[in-house]
Amino acid sequence: MIIDILRKLTGGHHPSRISKLSPEEQFAEIIKAVHPVLKQAGYTKQGSKFRKLFCPNVALIQFQRSRYNDKYDIRFTINISIISAALMQYLGALEDLKKASEWHGHLRQRIGSFDPLATDKWWKLDDNSDAQSISKEVVQLVTDCAIPFISDHSTDEQLLAYWKSGKAAGTTEFQREQFVAILDK
Repeated sequence: MIIDILRKLTGGHHPSRISKLSPEEQFAEIIKAVHPVLKQAGYTKQGSKFRKLFCPNVALIQFQRSRYNDKYDIRFTINISIISAALMQYLGALEDLKKASEWHGHLRQRIGSFDPLATDKWWKLDDNSDAQSISKEVVQLVTDCAIPFISDHSTDEQLLAYWKSGKAAGTTEFQREQFVAILDK
């Protein structure tokens, strides 16, 4: 209770960590750290979402915050999504791909899927977090895994080959078969 009162007086920081960044500020710093890497790779930023047009398809790298966050604790992960313009048009799902969100994706993965253990990777930011180390880890994963994966799966031909191989990240088997049938014409 005393800690909570002191946190209110210190702007949400634990009294012993007043000089450190708040979890919200740490999250902003992580987004700021990854932005130049993604900008150089051709992505544009919109909040915590980065978009790249692979005419006519779209790729997204989106930082997802947990719904259980509060001002003392922020958890986040990174979602990767590739949206096929042909599939969107055929399915009538969304007319303007510039308005697409990660969940519109036909190929969707979380950043943790690149781990050999394929874990669902979430980072936690609080008064004791080392935002600099987390930033380095995030930038490395985005650079080494997310950007190459998207580049290798950004066209309909690449998506079709991926789904024909039996892989179905972010989709059900029914969706995978449906996508193959639509694109394999």
